[in-house]
Amino acid sequence: MGAQSALKKKIIREGYRSEEYASSCRHIGEVLPLPLSGGFLLQRPVKGTPFFDLIAPYPLFDVREWCLLQEDFSRLDSEKYISITTVADPFADVAFYDLFRLFPDRHVRLKSHYIADLSREIGAFVSSGHRYKCRRALKNTEVRHEADKMNFLAPWLTLYAGLRRRHGFTGPADFPPESFERQFGMEEMHLFTARAGEEVVAMHLWLEQGKRVYYHLGASSERGYALRASYAIVWRALHYFKQRGYAFADLGGVAGGDDDPENGLARFKRGFSTGNLPSMLCGKVMNPRVYDRLSRERAPENSVWFPKYRHNEFRST
Repeated sequence: MGAQSALKKKIIREGYRSEEYASSCRHIGEVLPLPLSGGFLLQRPVKGTPFFDLIAPYPLFDVREWCLLQEDFSRLDSEKYISITTVADPFADVAFYDLFRLFPDRHVRLKSHYIADLSREIGAFVSSGHRYKCRRALKNTEVRHEADKMNFLAPWLTLYAGLRRRHGFTGPADFPPESFERQFGMEEMHLFTARAGEEVVAMHLWLEQGKRVYYHLGASSERGYALRASYAIVWRALHYFKQRGYAFADLGGVAGGDDDPENGLARFKRGFSTGNLPSMLCGKVMNPRVYDRLSRERAPENSVWFPKYRHNEFRST
């Protein structure tokens, strides 16, 4: 049986649009199903008010049936919910026109996601500089795809805590241990480790959704950085997914709101990519009266934040 045939016989995984993944984002808000379109939002209270707003699970929003999303929105309580904020999956099966219609109050390009077309030969599109670093890293590390992910939850938490200290991020990406426990329990979450001898020096999580995979998160120890273990992991991961018939790998973009192509993380991901697609920040005001009042009270007039009343709520994400 060929790789493509094997993939067709698999259960199609829902990835970022699954209830399991949404439940891992409870540190952001309570899970709210979108029953018609087949997706999830998160309900979070607006401090100092009886109101709530809705945000998509971090980092990307997608649904199975985009044509039914407006009907889901029409069933929401527009007195209770002030606004909806999402970052649309670059691969979402929705036209830009329809995305703008669904989210009329904010639709702007957020950042570039670097994409690898896995129908192409990996050695042909990875940059020469990256291929050199991969060869060096693979001489000093051993990369494994781990079937028993839960055995690596504790070392992952240690590495991720180091990443948090290194970059000082807060907000949605600051997953607590119970979130990672849920994510490690997802069948569609793939874990790759890089070892130097017996020491695990880097780990990456990749999430499967249909015929695509997403580079979800990665973390390294200081020794892992020195050995450039992440180069070795991405090289092996792209080959692993290509051999199993996946069509594309979304390597993501840079951290936070930055979209500088010369950012170090952007250069790293670009070197493994065949191109890029934009992710779109999308917003919809549900209760204009309350939205406008809170925005006047809580944000400068020239703020471009959405929702405006949460101006600068998370400075580092």
